[in-house]
Amino acid sequence: MNIRIGIVTPAYKRYSLLEKYCIYINKLNIFCKQNSIELIPVLVSDDNKIKKIAIKNKIKFLQYKNSPLSKKWNYGVSYFKDKEIDAVIILGSDNFISYQIIEVYKNIILDKNIDIFGFTDIYYWDSIRKKPYYFPGYKDLRRYGEPIGAGRLLKRSALEKMNWKVWTLDKDSGLDRHLHERINKLKIRQSVKSLFKMNQAKEGSGWIIDVKGCGESITEFGALKHSLIPVKNDEKLISWTKVLFGRRNTKN
Repeated sequence: MNIRIGIVTPAYKRYSLLEKYCIYINKLNIFCKQNSIELIPVLVSDDNKIKKIAIKNKIKFLQYKNSPLSKKWNYGVSYFKDKEIDAVIILGSDNFISYQIIEVYKNIILDKNIDIFGFTDIYYWDSIRKKPYYFPGYKDLRRYGEPIGAGRLLKRSALEKMNWKVWTLDKDSGLDRHLHERINKLKIRQSVKSLFKMNQAKEGSGWIIDVKGCGESITEFGALKHSLIPVKNDEKLISWTKVLFGRRNTKN
């Protein structure tokens, strides 16, 4: 059985990081196809420079204005309505996922009791200091256990319940919270997992990395640092970040 997964990525500036993202997604897709999984990425932007990057890397480009961001995301998601896909991944142009995460998605897609999936934690890469950090998840009672936005998987069953309109408000921020509230309101079956616990249980070394320090992010690194934990002993993660980002900064 071949599994087809759409990836929606709105893009805004950060051109050199976006170039790195496109190259990585294409390499990841080659590996996925060897395991009966196909990724179909799309970039959404109104920037001609980003369009050139998409064309260069043979990635579908959808032209849409940058604001409100919720409509930009929705436009990318709606592209897949008439396509033969099993699910859509929400992934920013500063988000990098390892192949092991795709394997998790595959299992979720095959599980008929789950419509939406997300991770409660994430890793960050400080592109200035060249160091990885770990965000253990939301700690306040209002959002405790809520999944993060990066890497959220929405199966076709969920998208149909939402009428292919994931966000209903015109917003540039707070989209993760809005989506979570909408999922609860529509009573869509959601499952969450911790990256850290998954790795500790040796289910595979899976990571989602959010790159900070490049500018133009919705939430920059300084606003997060008080809740982050430096990664020191995870040699696999450190090695992976070196492969991804090397020694050079990922600035524009």
